[in-house]
Amino acid sequence: MKKIFLFLSVSLLLNLTLKAQAPQGFNYQAVARNTTGIAITNQNIGLEISLRQGSATGTIVYTETFNTSSNNIGLINVVVGTGTVIAGIFNTINWGSGVYFIEISMDITGGTSYTLMGTQQLMSVPYALFSANGTPGATGAAGTNGINGINGATGATGVIGTNGTNGLVGATGAAGTNGTNGLVGATGAAGTNGTVGATGATGLLSSGTAAGNTPYWNGSQWIINNSNIHNNGAGIGIGTTSPNASAKFEIASITQGLLPPRMTTIQRDAIASPATGLVIFNTTTNCLNFFTGSGWNETCGILNTTGTIIALNCVGATTTGTLNNGTVAIGVSTTVPYTGGNGGIYSVQAVSSTGVLGLTANISGSTLALGAGNLVYTISGTPTSSGTASFAITVCGQSCSFTVSVGAAVVYPAGTVNCAGATAVVDVINTTTGKIWMDRNLGATQEATSSTDANAYGDLYQWGRRADGHQCRTSATTATLSSIDQPSHGNFIQAPSYPYDWRSPQNSNLWQGVNGVNNPCPSGYRIPTETELEAERLSWSVNTWMGAFASPLKLPLPGARDFSDGSSIGVGTFGFYWSSKVSAESSTYLSFGSSSTPIITITSRAYGFAVRCIKD
Repeated sequence: MKKIFLFLSVSLLLNLTLKAQAPQGFNYQAVARNTTGIAITNQNIGLEISLRQGSATGTIVYTETFNTSSNNIGLINVVVGTGTVIAGIFNTINWGSGVYFIEISMDITGGTSYTLMGTQQLMSVPYALFSANGTPGATGAAGTNGINGINGATGATGVIGTNGTNGLVGATGAAGTNGTNGLVGATGAAGTNGTVGATGATGLLSSGTAAGNTPYWNGSQWIINNSNIHNNGAGIGIGTTSPNASAKFEIASITQGLLPPRMTTIQRDAIASPATGLVIFNTTTNCLNFFTGSGWNETCGILNTTGTIIALNCVGATTTGTLNNGTVAIGVSTTVPYTGGNGGIYSVQAVSSTGVLGLTANISGSTLALGAGNLVYTISGTPTSSGTASFAITVCGQSCSFTVSVGAAVVYPAGTVNCAGATAVVDVINTTTGKIWMDRNLGATQEATSSTDANAYGDLYQWGRRADGHQCRTSATTATLSSIDQPSHGNFIQAPSYPYDWRSPQNSNLWQGVNGVNNPCPSGYRIPTETELEAERLSWSVNTWMGAFASPLKLPLPGARDFSDGSSIGVGTFGFYWSSKVSAESSTYLSFGSSSTPIITITSRAYGFAVRCIKD
């Protein structure tokens, strides 16, 4: 291969007008020439750019590659920080922690067989990046005022223009106002009065004889002294001339009842702004309803309060949720249909299981439906084995038994090291994607109560490693790479050099499926694929870190451990979650944070990221 010379120029034209979610970067220019000084023009060029900290041979904190081309004078232009990431996270580089050097390697064939071109110190560009977020320096002293300039000479007065032509003659003005009216004449004499009219007929209503009586029209005349409706000035009575003093309105009868407004549930719910205490008879449920101010209540008292049913249908019982040996029952219930309910009351029950022991079927006392209905039993407790749990129930004189299947115990892989006890296995389903997940990160002691709930952060795994203790946030570190899939220790393995993997040589077959090598999830669960993580992200109500927590998975911001030295980064600020997918020498993960847009991207396998297991 011909030797080439690379004349480097790092542009100071840094774009500091950073959008809230846009990546940072700085321009880089170079001219490639051959040994005779002739520019290598219009040719594909492969670049690998690394940022070293402290010296020209210091620790690499970021590496990326570009496939670009030179122009007709051999000039190459790229923006550092926007290439294909090989290692590191550009926007987490601490530019204020010392000097940085840029290392350039190039392949003039456009491939990835890079030849080192040289390393030079960055003198200003990254520090402009640092200044975008750093603490402002003190204000400098004001400079002295400059000398006033000499006034320019006054220009000459312009020539006076010629007079314009005269305007047209205006229209004739409006007519003047009328003169004042003459005086009013004298009033004439009054006329004589007319004759008095005849006396009118006597009115229909005459005075009553009983105080409080209210007249009514019987079809032909008004009836005055009738006590059907009686108003004594303090209360109103129907069927009584002495309404009770404690009531504003009393109805008295031994042959008739009170008939309130009758309507269906739909018609009742259409009443606009019902008043507290409003009463109707519900023809849908055949019950009196009354409004309490916050909702409708129903009164369905019956003469016989003992419930009766014709039959229980345990064969048709259905169960929601799953049970596993040794795992606390959460969200498990069984629905048992019945027929012939009389609307009566049934009692509280707690029925212990047989077969598989340790479980209880519970039901609260309530009211039977009229006709067909369902009894819902909540299953609680912890099953002591796998198999079939049976529950013998008796309700309102009818008996039957229903069964619930109990799966094998959920266990973690052999050799699992728990940092804070075994992670509880509690399922949560995303109804949008239809996928079932564990409700917490591996290593977390609880489901997240907020994005920054430290008890929900969990452990940080290097991609492809089993739970051997390295995932504990305070585990020791080692600089010795592993040549096998399962190192004999539980140290976090530092990998500051390409390809930035804890294993050498790399193995891209780890974490593949429920039976994959080093799968750290409990039995029946695995590391999610990139597609599954992306589907979850797309189901969020909003594509931000807040959307991640608002989702059924309640994903927090657990941060990460750095691939080069194992230090903690981004805790409470960023969320990084591994997928099982590999991409060349890297692996894919879900990234989101309080200052970044959620995205699926790739990075080095030596990073320590969170793991959320999905049910296979």
